Amino acid sequence: EKRYRVIETSVKVLGVGSDINDNDVTSYPQLILIKPSVKVLSKTSYRFANPNGWYCFKSNVTVLGKSAIGAHCNARIADSTDSVEVLGKNDGDKGGITVLGKTEVTRFDCK
Repeated sequence: EKRYRVIETSVKVLGVGSDINDNDVTSYPQLILIKPSVKVLSKTSYRFANPNGWYCFKSNVTVLGKSAIGAHCNARIADSTDSVEVLGKNDGDKGGITVLGKTEVTRFDCK
């Protein structure tokens, strides 16, 4: 049983870079640390499929872009910083730093 995992840093600028898809599912609670991610003039998608996952963002910065987070209905999402918006918007239970951008959280597999 691996109770702790790390998802490495993600950078996306002008649409170049990768999205984060975590499809590992455990039968036990697991803490998943997402290392700092940065989006500039881009949309980044996250998919968190572990219903027993406790996903924690180290920090998340969005500038002139959008973060779209899709998470299993039972997954937990947190971050290690307060939410800061400058002409931006953060929806759901997700914080981070957003400048002229938007962060959205949607849930899937809700019963």
